[in-house]
Amino acid sequence: MKNNKKTLKERQIEVLTGNVEWWNRYMAWCRRKQVDFKANLRWADLRWVNLSVSDLSKVNLSKANLSKANLSKADLSGSDLRWADLSGSDLSEANLRWADLRWVNLNGANLSEANLSEANLSEANLSEANLRWADLSGSDLRWVNLNGANLSEANLRWANLSKVNLSKANLSEANLSEANLRWADLRWVNLSKANLNGANLNGANLNGADLSGSDLSKADLSEANLRWANLDFSSLPLWCGSLQMRTDTKQRKQIAYHLASLFINSEETLTDEEKQLLEALKPFANQFHKVDECGKL
Repeated sequence: MKNNKKTLKERQIEVLTGNVEWWNRYMAWCRRKQVDFKANLRWADLRWVNLSVSDLSKVNLSKANLSKANLSKADLSGSDLRWADLSGSDLSEANLRWADLRWVNLNGANLSEANLSEANLSEANLSEANLRWADLSGSDLRWVNLNGANLSEANLRWANLSKVNLSKANLSEANLSEANLRWADLRWVNLSKANLNGANLNGANLNGADLSGSDLSKADLSEANLRWANLDFSSLPLWCGSLQMRTDTKQRKQIAYHLASLFINSEETLTDEEKQLLEALKPFANQFHKVDECGKL
């Protein structure tokens, strides 16, 4: 005789996908009664399912297929999403604080305004994901693939982004203060007006990056590759952490122009040595790419 009795996981999926409101009420009841309820939806097939505003806090969704699912405004705080497929899903305004997202596939996912603070995203795939206005403060993003992702105006303060792939990503106006970007791939990244105050960029590859208007004060740029990067209107740090950064001729002309301007506008009488240095510097400094705008020295 065939046994048609459904497993606990099958019943949980049936309730979750059939009546999110009832599911949320049950989760709330469990918390009020202090029932240690942890739904196990490991390996669950939830593709294209509408789980908007659902309470999935601390739920085990490891290796679940949630591709193209609607999880907008869902509570996934503390949930286990390791190896889950969330590609193309809508997680806008979702709460993923403290979630375990290691090895997750979030390719092309919408995470705008999502709370990912202190989440573990190490080795996740977030290529082409939309993380605009997302809160990633204190999160673990080591070895993450963020190629082509939109992180404009995102909060990445104190985040660990060492060895992350951010090539061609948009980080304009993002907060990266005190973030760890050691050995990160930041080629051709848009970092215009970004806050990089106190960030660790040791050994980072910023080749071709747009750093115009960015705040680099107190940043560690030792061994960072800044060749072909746009430094216009940025604030470079004047401490030992910037002495070993890799620059190109265009940038050196720009810095030379500013150095020569310091001599010219000095209220103190220049020493003979300074006068000689200024005269030697002028021909090179006057090749600055904005000399027509700023005037020849």
